Amino acid sequence: MTEPTVPRPSGPSNYRIGAWTTQAELHRLSREGSSVQVEPRLMDLLMCLASRPGEVWSRSELLDRVWSDAVVNEEALTRSISELRRILGDDTQQPAYIETIRKGGYRLVASVENLVVEPGDTRQTGTQATQPRIHRRLGLALVGLALVFVVVGIVMQRQGQNTANAPATTPLSSIPLTSYPGIEEHPALSPDGTMIAFTWGGPDDDNLDIYLKQVGRENPLRLTDHASWDAYPVWLPSGEELAYIHGDDGGVGILAVPLLGGEPRAILGPLPEIYGMAFTPDGQQLIYSMADIPDGPGQLRRRHLVTGEDGLLVAPAGDDTYLMPLMAPDGRRVAFLLKTPAGQDVIMITDLDGATPRPVPTDLGRRLEGFCWHANGEELVVSTRQGGDYALWRLNPDSGAMQWIPVHGEWMFFPHMGFDSDCLVYQHRRFEKNVWQIKRPSDPALGLSTDPVLVSTHWDCEARLDPAGERLAFNSSRSGNLEIWMSRADGSQPVQLTHLGGARVSSPCWSPDGTRLAFNAGPEGWSNVYVMDVATRQLTRITDHAAHDLFPTWSSDGHSLYCGSNRSGQWQVWRVPVDPNSSQEPSMLTAEGGVVAREDATGKFLYFTRRHEAGFWRLDLASNQVDQIYPDLPRRGHWANWDLWTEGMITMNYDENGPRIVNIDLSTSQLTVVSTVPNISVPSLTVTADGRTIMYARIENNVGDLMLIKDFH
Repeated sequence: MTEPTVPRPSGPSNYRIGAWTTQAELHRLSREGSSVQVEPRLMDLLMCLASRPGEVWSRSELLDRVWSDAVVNEEALTRSISELRRILGDDTQQPAYIETIRKGGYRLVASVENLVVEPGDTRQTGTQATQPRIHRRLGLALVGLALVFVVVGIVMQRQGQNTANAPATTPLSSIPLTSYPGIEEHPALSPDGTMIAFTWGGPDDDNLDIYLKQVGRENPLRLTDHASWDAYPVWLPSGEELAYIHGDDGGVGILAVPLLGGEPRAILGPLPEIYGMAFTPDGQQLIYSMADIPDGPGQLRRRHLVTGEDGLLVAPAGDDTYLMPLMAPDGRRVAFLLKTPAGQDVIMITDLDGATPRPVPTDLGRRLEGFCWHANGEELVVSTRQGGDYALWRLNPDSGAMQWIPVHGEWMFFPHMGFDSDCLVYQHRRFEKNVWQIKRPSDPALGLSTDPVLVSTHWDCEARLDPAGERLAFNSSRSGNLEIWMSRADGSQPVQLTHLGGARVSSPCWSPDGTRLAFNAGPEGWSNVYVMDVATRQLTRITDHAAHDLFPTWSSDGHSLYCGSNRSGQWQVWRVPVDPNSSQEPSMLTAEGGVVAREDATGKFLYFTRRHEAGFWRLDLASNQVDQIYPDLPRRGHWANWDLWTEGMITMNYDENGPRIVNIDLSTSQLTVVSTVPNISVPSLTVTADGRTIMYARIENNVGDLMLIKDFH
């Protein structure tokens, strides 16, 4: 169901608030020649405060005014105020914009100038509006009524000419296409918009298959019924077949199935990995992304389906991965996703004639959850997180300009359009990540206890207890962006530590003495290592390279940090000094690959994983000798989902019993099962030094339905 229109606070549509100018209908704040896109709800909140500058708004007043269409608690207001302060560059200790009134609420303390004055109004700008007289309102209403007839005539004459260029300001109507149990995803509209193909686990959620549904009809048709998985449907240009990616023990391939039934036919594969596909309008060429090894970096290739000729379309660069090729309506261009090893997302566009790909000049961070070409061929529709929940945006591929598509919901993924229709379909996803802990008593006979620690309506993950067991550091999106937070060990009294504006902040790790936190962040595109003094909140940048440094962990003496880095051109484990004045230089510790490393309590050994191989390795820090200590776990691609304690290491194993946390004894390499964990989010495993407390993130309240917008221009 779509949410009703959020009533915007009454009054002028624009203000100058301190150094910022509001453009409310565009959801934009401008300052000194630069602008910031703001989530609609945040703009509503700011406009509400600005409508009565200097006055205190109670929390209940703001909730009733700004969230009148939704059922939320006060935490939603707290997060929104925090996000507004971050955008405005405000300081909670010495506020220049929004002041918190203890046991009262909030008030706007910045100067406010009214930039829109009604005709005939003699009020001065910059002062609070007084109540207009009744006769004056009546006069303006009569003038307005006369103007309506003129404006209506102009609008009717120009209707259809400017619709595509006018910014959308009112919520678009969306209707449910599916409401089945579980998660329906990867929607693909037929070119004429009458049918939709999608991936679904079925009513029993037993196996991913391809389903087909006619718009306006309830029951879907199951097109595939394999023992393994089928996903990512794509319409063949003929409109009579659906292609999809099929995976089993033999590899991954592309198959096609007739809409009227019949046996699937093979188009490509099997290959180690396939990350997406598209077809030219004549149906003779396949553009696809593949990898030479499972979970390896993807390259973009072109295959002629008649002659079988196959070659590179875009040559690979380092460990960058090319995903999700999408053919433009003109059949001459391909958009695709470039994902860096640190997870940064960049949309690229290349011509089929082999021209050098060019990036779309927009910083998406690592916040893209699907995109498609608009049927007009001049825009892209993207799902991305710009300071709040995942929403749909129009993206100009030439300028990088973005415009919010006013569709209300929680998380909106996988947009798709039919090129011969004016319909847009997307997935409406609703889920949380909450942190749970497993307590292992010293006496095994007492059994395990499993309880939630951090629970919110947003994402909480990567939780780690400090060495004293008193504080939790964790990654959370409670403020609207993923930032580092801290709380008590039981999850109470959470406080936000970083305010980096969604700069891909992750992997918090306590220093041995519990005074500092290391983490990685990428405010400038490259993910580097930072250290924060928890008491003073002083932030120090430890690495500064045009490369990615990830997953920082501390040496036992607290003087160095280990991280996985591709600064040498390959992923290796590096050691870097924490003190910027240290005479010690950064050093590369591995030569044949390494990405996540942790030193044991003795300071003698360094345990690490490799990016494209299964297993654990151990480096003797004195002799530099490397040995593989366990060959099969963690599985390939799960190189970040493990942790170390004094007598062992924990990781995940997956078998017929589901995902299970297992422990590997450091002295004997013996494996024991700790616990089965449902819906675990990876990577999120952490363990205390004594091995008694294990924490992980669990995905909960996870549902996803498909929605349709008609008359989308």
